Amino acid sequence: MVRSFSGEPVRREVLEELLGLAIRAPSAGNTAGREFVVLEGSETRRYWDATTTPSWRETSRRWPGLSKAPVAVVVLVSPDSYLRRYGEPDKAHSGLGPESGEVAWPVPYWYFDAGASVMALLL
Repeated sequence: MVRSFSGEPVRREVLEELLGLAIRAPSAGNTAGREFVVLEGSETRRYWDATTTPSWRETSRRWPGLSKAPVAVVVLVSPDSYLRRYGEPDKAHSGLGPESGEVAWPVPYWYFDAGASVMALLL
């Protein structure tokens, strides 16, 4: 895991290639119920403001290197996409459709699929 960045921008073609690989990561039922929000340059500050506190940033030894990250990719999941997909005829036998709700899922596939996408980005 990289925790210190140079601040050098990521070339557009490299970023697009990486996101293309992440989009093709495994997805339960071919649901693909995840989306990517790409923050670049000064937009990355929005990510850090939402995920850290001012006091952490003031005291963390990692902050100076992390703050220079030229890109942040935020992965979002849609449990409703999986409920709909698993309510379709070819998956209805699973008992994981909308009528059962999220509580029926012993392992929420949406998190697993998001993790597979992040792993593809990291690799």
